[in-house]
Parts: sequence; structure tokens; C-alpha cells
Amino acid sequence: MTGNEWYNIPAEVSLIKTLDQLFKPDRLVTRDIERTHFKSNLISLYFVRELSLREAALGALLGRILTFSSAEYPNLKAISDQEDDLYGVVVYFDLDKYRDQLVLEYKMIYPKYQLLPIEKDLTDQAIEFYHSLLTRPLLVDGLFDQEIFQMEKDNLMEELASIQKDPEAYTYRQCNQAHFASSNLGIYKYSDIATVRQISNQELVAYYHDLFDSLVFRYRHGDFLHHSGGVGLRPASLPKLDKLMQKTHLEEERKLNQSVLVQAYQTDIEHTQPDSQAAMLFSAILGSYSNSVLFRTIREQLGYCYSIYTKYDKYRNVMFISVAYQESNHEALVSKIDQLVKQIQAGQIDEDDFAVAKLETIQGLKSLADRQETMLDYEFIQDLFGKTDSIEDRVRQLEQLTLTDITRAAGSFELMTSYHLKGTR
Repeated sequence: MTGNEWYNIPAEVSLIKTLDQLFKPDRLVTRDIERTHFKSNLISLYFVRELSLREAALGALLGRILTFSSAEYPNLKAISDQEDDLYGVVVYFDLDKYRDQLVLEYKMIYPKYQLLPIEKDLTDQAIEFYHSLLTRPLLVDGLFDQEIFQMEKDNLMEELASIQKDPEAYTYRQCNQAHFASSNLGIYKYSDIATVRQISNQELVAYYHDLFDSLVFRYRHGDFLHHSGGVGLRPASLPKLDKLMQKTHLEEERKLNQSVLVQAYQTDIEHTQPDSQAAMLFSAILGSYSNSVLFRTIREQLGYCYSIYTKYDKYRNVMFISVAYQESNHEALVSKIDQLVKQIQAGQIDEDDFAVAKLETIQGLKSLADRQETMLDYEFIQDLFGKTDSIEDRVRQLEQLTLTDITRAAGSFELMTSYHLKGTR
């Protein structure tokens, strides 16, 4: 079925198999995960696109418009009323990115109707509702309703503008863009104002039709009996990321009560390597929880900052340190961060810090299975990157890590990019 024929499917034919028929068989990945102890079921479609500013702008805007209305449900109230009539169904679109892949997500959570005190199983009606928002949008003369299109476009640009006003979010975005200036890896998942402003109604409709030719993952989580087992999984074929050779340190002044610094540390540890787990634990020891080395020393003991934390992205081979502080503490703060990083790289790791960070990281992994959305997203990301280790496998790997492993992984990190938003008030 081509991207121009999908809409010919009759409205009354709406079971899951029909959703599968919307996509090219060689571009469709399906997986069922049976978890009978939940009181709800979850269906998720992941449309995988190549990351670019244009794709991000189109995906972000399309998700908003499809969320707002459809041919059968022409406004948010109609959609909300139908969700209530179906006893708490929740449908939503969102956008995320993983390395250089942009992913448009469409999810529905619906109750197991056999557990409710109602006479009729409404599963088919829930799936039809889910189906209709995606496949029967509100079109006027072949375009999205112009008023809705313009309203959602303005809302998206307003949201992007708000990032400019949030010092920490802004600095993080700027550091990302500077660190990955030679590739698309630093693009924000919702694009930028200039690109969104250029999107026309005609272009968005064309993008919508093209979406059905994407690589698509259709996953279900809950009380499902027919396991598809990952049909059509593609092998991992991601190229090794090039290392940056030049260090970049940027500074911008703004009239703010505080300053913000974001540092990007590069590593050559790929997500497929065993040391990726040790790198994640290094980041946790350094700054990923409330009693981490950076937080305890720089914020609590020295009082140099308001907040400080690390974020490790194993798919982009980078760890960020973000800190908000008084500008008068800048030199002492930067020096202390450098000292603490180098101490861990030299093997000076407190055993209690190691044990607590390991426990926190393991508990965080285990908690992914507590919510259907996070569990399904985990399985999707694993399949997207051709990985087979389960949460239980990763927990075992973490439990086996030693201080020597952490020291070795930490030694591979090098500060390459920093963005200093200097408060001048």
C-alpha cells in the first residue's frame, strides 16, 4: 500500500491488523509484550525519520495538529469527550530523537474493559478512535484546517521562544549546537523558530502522507496473546562517531541574576561497548543524583551554585555538566569541577559513592518496567539500535562493575565544549 492509498481503508475496518496494513511490510517492525498484571493496555507507533531541522519542525507541528482535531472529532473537546466515553482512554502524539534519528510517537493507553463494571467490551471502539485520529485528519480542500494550522504553528513558535527565556534550557541547547556543530546531532527535537516559521500547510500535508512510507515500529504492551516477536527488525548499522579535534569555549552575556555553565565531555566509548555501562555509572557518581560528588561538594559544602548535575548520552558519546550559579563564583566553580572530574579519573572514588550510585542506577533501570510507556520505549530503543540486552541483563552488568572499570571509563572523557551564559546584573 502506498502513502497515497492509505485513506481508502473504510472507517468501519479498524482493528490492529488494519493499522499494520497502512505501512509497507518491509518497513514495519511489530512486537507484542505481554504483561497481564497491568490494568491497561498500551499501543504505540514509532515513525522513524532522519533527523534534520526541517524534519523536526514538520514532525512537531504535525503531532500538534493531529492531537487537536480529526474528521470525526473536530476539536479538543470532542476528543476529550470521546476519551471519557471510553472510560479514560488517553491518546497522544509526541516527538523524540535518538542520536541522528527523529521519532514521531503515537500512543494510546486504554483500560482492560473486562475489569470494569460495564456490560460491553469497548476495545474495538478504542482502537477505532486511535485509528481515526491518525488516518482521518480534519482537512479542508485537501489541506489542514487553516485556522488550526496557524494556531498550532504559532503555539509551537511560542514554546520555542520560551526556551530562549529559560537560562538553563537555553544554555544547554547552545552547548549542544556548538558541540555538534559539524553534524545534525545537536538539533533540538522540536527544531527552531526560523524553520517552523517557514513551514506551509501544503508542505505539512505532503509530509503527513510521506510519513506512512517511514520505517515504523508498532508495539503493544499488556494483555496480548498474539506475539509478533519483532518481525522485520533491522540490524544495527550505525557508523562510529568522529571525535572532535578542537575545543570550543563560548561566552554570552545577558542581564540575569545568575549565570549558567554547560560543559560537554566527549568520550570514544560507543553504546555497543561494555564500558558504556561503566561510563553511565561514572556520570552517576559525578552528578546524577542528590548526593553525588558534584552536588555534595560544590553545592552543599562550598555553596558555589544553585544546582548542578550531569547527563550522559551513550548514543552520542557525550556527558554534559550543567550548573547555575552566581557569576562571582565562576573561576572557583570551574576549577573545582575540573579537580573533581580528574580525581575520579585518577581512581580516587569513595566506595560509598560507588555503592550508592550503583544502587541508584540499578533502581532507575528497574523502575522502567513499572510504567507501560517507559517499558515500551525501552524495548523500542533497544530494537532501533539493534541491541538485545534486557533490563535484567543490564542490571547484572552493573552489579559486576568494579572501581577499576569506572576509572577506566572516566579516563576516556575529555572536556571539549563549554557554553557560559554570563549573568551581568
